[in-house]
Amino acid sequence: MGILMENTFKPHRRIEQSGELKLSERINTLKVVFKRLESFDVTTSRGRIAIQKIIYFLQAFGINLGYSFSWFIHGPYSTGLMADAFALDKMCDTVQERQLADEEEQALEKLSVFLGDRIDDYVWLELLGSIHFLRAIAPLLKKDEIIRQILVHQEYFTEEMCDEAWNYLVKFDSRGDRFQ
Repeated sequence: MGILMENTFKPHRRIEQSGELKLSERINTLKVVFKRLESFDVTTSRGRIAIQKIIYFLQAFGINLGYSFSWFIHGPYSTGLMADAFALDKMCDTVQERQLADEEEQALEKLSVFLGDRIDDYVWLELLGSIHFLRAIAPLLKKDEIIRQILVHQEYFTEEMCDEAWNYLVKFDSRGDRFQ
């Protein structure tokens, strides 16, 4: 069940992607991505949170898999992605990897640098994804308003954690590693 936020956040609004891949290509791409990043676990809630945020950011870096994300309990969430992740888990051995295009390789490299050694830190991924998502759907809101929303709806985060994540996103973006 989605969390309720103030009307300015429009939690029902989704970030839509155009030019999406076909289902088989999406699952093949998921296999390539998670094999390269060595991070894929649908059996735990922590693993599923990580899957959601990794693919959310992968799309933000330019690999358009066609997943739409909306606000949910742990930030941006795609039901289509979760269905594909469970499908991939069931048939992983039979799914062929596809060759990534050059721009997809570049986006995956940027994602790898962006996530760094915190790729398995689902709490960090959730916080980064939540802040990025709220900035994307409400670009006129100021930092303190976005952080306030995070603290109200994801009470396990602290203001210090939010500041660290916000500054990391700003620093990464200012290095020229821009999100789409």
